[in-house]
Amino acid sequence: MIANKAFYRHRVLLAGLCIFFCTIQSCIEPSATSPNKHTNRAFYYWKSEFLLTPSQTNALKQADIKKLYVKMFDVDWSEQYQRAVPVAPVKFTDTPPDFANIVPVVYITNKVFVNLPDTLAPTLADSICRKVFTLLPDVLCAPVSEIQFDCDWTATTKNRFFAFLQAAKNLPYMPSVISVTLRLHQLKHQTQTGIPPANRAMLMFYNMGNFKDPHTHNSILDLNTATPYLKYLKNYPLPTDVALPMFSWGVVFRNGKFTNLINNLTTQQAKINPQILQPIGKNYYKARQTTQLNGSSIGINDVVRIEEITAKQAKQAAQYLQPLLPTPSDTLNIALFHLHPQFFSRFTTTQIGKIFNALQ
Repeated sequence: MIANKAFYRHRVLLAGLCIFFCTIQSCIEPSATSPNKHTNRAFYYWKSEFLLTPSQTNALKQADIKKLYVKMFDVDWSEQYQRAVPVAPVKFTDTPPDFANIVPVVYITNKVFVNLPDTLAPTLADSICRKVFTLLPDVLCAPVSEIQFDCDWTATTKNRFFAFLQAAKNLPYMPSVISVTLRLHQLKHQTQTGIPPANRAMLMFYNMGNFKDPHTHNSILDLNTATPYLKYLKNYPLPTDVALPMFSWGVVFRNGKFTNLINNLTTQQAKINPQILQPIGKNYYKARQTTQLNGSSIGINDVVRIEEITAKQAKQAAQYLQPLLPTPSDTLNIALFHLHPQFFSRFTTTQIGKIFNALQ
């Protein structure tokens, strides 16, 4: 009897140890149903001169950035010439870092496809794509494997834009991946605006409100505004990447009417310039003089609403999106918009790492 009891206690002890070690193992190793995704960390670069300081390059490497989406130029419709024309082509003053692949991006105004004759979509595609490759530096860390077209197309322009995309895909010198940007309204109203003939889409999770409305609080990011659109995300038929906002601007009003934007204006900049901007409410200021701020004009008595995204807000947006994203078949690209000169003085690599991790 004593031997049987000892044997029983031994079996119980072994079973307990087995359960303990299995539990520890399950905590260490992700399960087959783990929501973790394989991701590429990325930035958008939206300036007309590509130039990184050594500290920026080091910060990008420390943050494990694998892609840079670089705007090559804009394309707008010229009323004078009655054709699409390139605007503000990028100049590569600096060689891109060897640890990040370059994805050329071309921003095309919807006005181009409002006016473009149907027969000229292939011609425009060839013209734009050839210009992209002439602007790229000869030395890149890897051949271009993706080109992205950024256009806020609508139901009335989808056919011309989609014909343009198909023509670009058919060009023999193009990379294997053609991606497009995707706005929330295009996501929700996909029956009307259609699904573009692209390989991937980049959800631009920002610019959610009407910045020209003086009553808007923050047009850049508003999760309450975004919520009704996101129920359509899980079943979107294209592999979908995500771009999150990490920028600020000042919205200028004169006599209650919108006049212009001041890029990269922050509340901190307003705080150290009280002789220019007088606080009149939360994130609202009155101009005390007519002057220039960050290259943009303001007039005396203009009202400036500063909209900015903090690291905490960007992380909250990422956490909000994470369970709503479709499971990627390969890799999820997560991009922050955008890499401006003051970026790493406002945000640390630790902060942006937490933002990326929230989407994994």
